[in-house]
Amino acid sequence: MNAWEMRALRRTLRCAMCGEPIEAGGRWYDMPDGMSLCAESDCLEEWAAAYLRLRPAFDEEEEP
Repeated sequence: MNAWEMRALRRTLRCAMCGEPIEAGGRWYDMPDGMSLCAESDCLEEWAAAYLRLRPAFDEEEEP
């Protein structure tokens, strides 16, 4: 374990979406944008909602 990891364990880790503390031994996601999200909630789904897209259906699919 490096010094950064040791320092991270000492501070109170909170979920960036719901604000709940992530307890010792708890699991979380380190997101590419620097946010930490708790793993036992819907926070990951809420974070991903901004990236969700729906491709419209077409009558005829184009062939390559």
